[in-house]
Amino acid sequence: VPAREQEGIPEQSSGHNQQFDDAVLIAGIVNALYSDKYPLGRKKVQKCLYLLRRHQDENTAKFKKKAAGPYADEIRYKGGEPIARKAKYITTTTVKGKGTTFACGSNINQALDYIQRWGQEADIQWVVNNLKFKRVDDLELLATVDMAICDLDEAGIPISVDTIKSLIATNAEWQAKWKKKSFSDTNIAKAIKE
Repeated sequence: VPAREQEGIPEQSSGHNQQFDDAVLIAGIVNALYSDKYPLGRKKVQKCLYLLRRHQDENTAKFKKKAAGPYADEIRYKGGEPIARKAKYITTTTVKGKGTTFACGSNINQALDYIQRWGQEADIQWVVNNLKFKRVDDLELLATVDMAICDLDEAGIPISVDTIKSLIATNAEWQAKWKKKSFSDTNIAKAIKE
């Protein structure tokens, strides 16, 4: 039985749905990864949310193949991110030319309470243990390779460095990844294992 049902919280109700779940998880990610020393940007938050959802074996259909890897416009513009901001779980600061950074909001503890009540502390700890110290380029590699593996698996195509490279090469959004050092054969092979 899902943790939400154990707590008496229905899967879909007003105020509690996938968008709200995303808002709470974004807040948990921001709380776990935020540092005054290292700004936490949207790209890292999005990749961590994608990888966390995959770790949880949850639906990632909102994430699309974008130039920076799996990315969910819906979560950014009308889903979890604006909900988390409005609830003051997080704050965002946008600097022209430098992007948006995330920090904990004044109501972050409400989101952390949901995470605790829903039994998702281990999921947030998984983010800390596996993703916190990864560079954004490494997260992009991991998320892209993971999405490629899902696509190849669904098509019944064996997973290998070559089949992943082929899938990336045939996608207009992803073709530019070949110019990135992080997408070397060695790094793709490591990402497949991870």
